[in-house]
Amino acid sequence: MQSESVQVTFGQLQQLCSVKQNGIEDKVARRQACELARKLSQQLEEPGDLIDRIVHQPGENAMLRLAQDLGIYAHLVQADSSVSCEDTATATGADVVLMRRILRYLAALGHIEEKEVDMFAANKFSRAFVTPKGIAGSRFAKTTGPRFETVTPAWNAMPAYLKSIGYKTPENSHDAPLQRGFGSQKHMFELLVEHGVLENFQTFMTSYRADREEFLDIFPARERLLEGSQDDSVLLVDIGGGRGHDIEKILEQLPDTKGRMVLQEVEDVVKQVSESDGMKVMVPDFFTRQPIQGIVPRTVATNLPS
Repeated sequence: MQSESVQVTFGQLQQLCSVKQNGIEDKVARRQACELARKLSQQLEEPGDLIDRIVHQPGENAMLRLAQDLGIYAHLVQADSSVSCEDTATATGADVVLMRRILRYLAALGHIEEKEVDMFAANKFSRAFVTPKGIAGSRFAKTTGPRFETVTPAWNAMPAYLKSIGYKTPENSHDAPLQRGFGSQKHMFELLVEHGVLENFQTFMTSYRADREEFLDIFPARERLLEGSQDDSVLLVDIGGGRGHDIEKILEQLPDTKGRMVLQEVEDVVKQVSESDGMKVMVPDFFTRQPIQGIVPRTVATNLPS
């Protein structure tokens, strides 16, 4: 029999579960609440359940990709109410028995909701994965053949790779877990271009900070950077900045910005970018000396050796 204190705790948890995302307006408080909820889940989880969850975790990535390929999330999001398993199978062209197993698996993972037997509806998770970031992220590095993403082969190859080099810090950008996973000596960006997935990567990175605080939200850019800047000075260099989305946001929010902002990217990305009065585009060699000296790094990617 549950004690009164335990019953009170359950009641409080049920109340918290009914709080919607916008019910906590403070983003910092929302993030802290998420972290506390994760810690509570870890403390309550039985060791056996924890092991099962981790062991079967790769299956969630596979089901996510399967749902994207079949258009399940989009189909449910477009519906105004619950959709039957049969209707979903017809809309996607899948066998109804297989679709039932897929939908129930997705519901068990929390990707969708089973409102009643064989009736399913979209939720916050499935709505997130029909956004540009969700689609690009789930399909990041779609490749030909048996490999359906770039990241998974790299993770799978990592234990054997690190063992083979004596558990030392990798120093060769052409011989790392990604290359071992793909059986290639080409650099990551060469592989993205070769397999035709650079566009997915760029879309994912462009929307990476969606629903998160931006640089300008937390850093007093006008006071720290803009005051005293000159028209002929270099104000910012965005190395590997994709299509220039960060520079565009700065120019949009601070239209009176003085000084030049430089976007440095690989040629295949630069082809998609147009220079403007506030942004100059360069295609440097990332493995040689930085052509613009005196810059101070802010965010550094870790896919290259130091």
